[in-house]
Amino acid sequence: MTEIDSILNKIRKKEKNEAIEKLHDLYTAADDKRTRIKILRLLNEIKDNTHFEKIENYFISDEDPDVRIEAAKLLAFHYSKQKNRAVSPLIWVLENETKQEIKLTALQLLVPLAQKKEYREKIIQSLKKMLFHEDDKLKMEAAQALGFLKEKSAINELSALLKSPNRQVRIRATQALTELKDFIPQSKIIPLLIENLGQNSYDLWKYSFEALKQFKVKEVLITDLIRILENTEQNNDIEKIAYLRQGVIRALGELESKRAIQFIINALKDWHYWVNDEATIALDKIEPNWKKRYRYELKKKNIRI
Repeated sequence: MTEIDSILNKIRKKEKNEAIEKLHDLYTAADDKRTRIKILRLLNEIKDNTHFEKIENYFISDEDPDVRIEAAKLLAFHYSKQKNRAVSPLIWVLENETKQEIKLTALQLLVPLAQKKEYREKIIQSLKKMLFHEDDKLKMEAAQALGFLKEKSAINELSALLKSPNRQVRIRATQALTELKDFIPQSKIIPLLIENLGQNSYDLWKYSFEALKQFKVKEVLITDLIRILENTEQNNDIEKIAYLRQGVIRALGELESKRAIQFIINALKDWHYWVNDEATIALDKIEPNWKKRYRYELKKKNIRI
């Protein structure tokens, strides 16, 4: 039987305090990383909440990031009486650790803690910093966290991410902003979401479209989308505008807007074939019999299908 097994037996016999002291003694003598991690996890399981300075020292002095994150977990979840001191190690890991996996673990651990009033402000500040991090994965996780926490102070930073060159970052920002829709002026967010309808990415289109449906009443959204088709018809040969028209037409098809049929028919004459194809798909969804029903208009406009 190992010494750790012996300690576990003491825990089972309700000799918790003695077991905790022995675990700390063992930690001090442990040379290998795996043993130190195992000890910290045991201390976490048995809810050691009487050795803040010792555990804080483990966090500060251990060179291994995997050990530090275990110490940070223990401090954050069992030393709430220490208030901000308890979450400071996790925040330090998030902002200073070099290993991405460890940073992400710290971020994920901070999210439930941010729901506690005494921790929220400090954690939110750190999460918002991550929106500007060079690592896109961290940006995405931070955006998701701020959306989950419904943190309205992050609206400006999240809105800025809608212009990120990374489409996955834009998607996460869109999802987060949808969670915050009750706090966002439409004039601020709608143009960015509509712009993303014209990005050459189905996933980004999908999340932007779903967000638009959350922000706008259906008939108002349809009116706005039709207006875009009207205003861009003359410049449909420009590739950027063509992609926007394609995204708008796809949205109108999903909304099954009969009001949009005439404008979508006009798009059958657009310069780019992918817009023509999207118009055909949308018309099939809105009015399956459109080719027959609008055959005279199609002939008049010299549209061959």
